[in-house]
Amino acid sequence: MPGLGYDSISGRTLYAVGAILAIIGSTGRTWCLVPIAGRKDKQLMTDGPYSICRNPLYLFSLIGTVGVGLATRTVTVPGVAFASFLIYYVGVIRSEQNRLAETHGGAFKAYVAEVNALFPSFRTYRSLGETQEVYVRPFLKGLVDNGWFIVAFVGLQVIGEMRVHGMFFSWWTLP
Repeated sequence: MPGLGYDSISGRTLYAVGAILAIIGSTGRTWCLVPIAGRKDKQLMTDGPYSICRNPLYLFSLIGTVGVGLATRTVTVPGVAFASFLIYYVGVIRSEQNRLAETHGGAFKAYVAEVNALFPSFRTYRSLGETQEVYVRPFLKGLVDNGWFIVAFVGLQVIGEMRVHGMFFSWWTLP
């Protein structure tokens, strides 16, 4: 799978855009964790990031995943990552919607009527408020989960540098 050139302008641009998207994905996931960590199965969250779309954790995961894919400095890898993510998460989102509909009934039905599933709309944004109680253990677990974006991104950069300097052989063409 040919890349766009490790040190070419297009390769560097893809890498820079990928870095920005990976940071947005990881930061956005952290924003989503504040209100939901420890409450996911107990409370219908409809404020903060959950007021712009019903699945902001998945939205930011998708953004971060595409960002990590762009670190390969190709267009194929992020395209495949995007398609694979959507194929997998459509079922996950449906399953969660069914569970939330059973658990929260009319409140969830009203939420579905107002807020998009994955595509964000800032016209529906509602603030979390001045203070937010955070459940530390599930929040920290979520932060560790967010770390894969950084690990994968840095790992791809290290592999790319090793390949450029003849220190790494791969049947798969990375940058």
